[in-house]
Amino acid sequence: MPLVCVDTLVVRGGFALLTRRRQEPQAGSLWLQGGRMRKGETLESAALRTAEQECGLRLTLSVPLGTFSTVFDASAHGGATTHTVNMTFLAHAWSGDDPSIDAAHEDFTWWSLRRATGNAYLDQVFKLARTHLKIGES
Repeated sequence: MPLVCVDTLVVRGGFALLTRRRQEPQAGSLWLQGGRMRKGETLESAALRTAEQECGLRLTLSVPLGTFSTVFDASAHGGATTHTVNMTFLAHAWSGDDPSIDAAHEDFTWWSLRRATGNAYLDQVFKLARTHLKIGES
């Protein structure tokens, strides 16, 4: 059964915060902040909760960027694959704050929204964010 998740693209000044995951799915990969939605939680509150916990930044949620379906070859719970349905949001990091990532991540980088990541999901989310933020591709 697919899991209901939220992902949040955290941006500041034309750059996206990507964190390197320690656990499956996507262990070792740069990824958005996010996670599972809890029972009774709104999509918006889940997006802020998971993103703020993972990156330690104060965020202002902006707009939903879309709903996506992702399938991963691994699972954090020992299963063979993970299928998630992700409601993905755009959020702005308050200026002056530095990320303080949680134990589920190794490090972080501020990645230009104009630069491809090589991951189809992330690149699609970046394109939607550029459109919303009125950032050109070059």
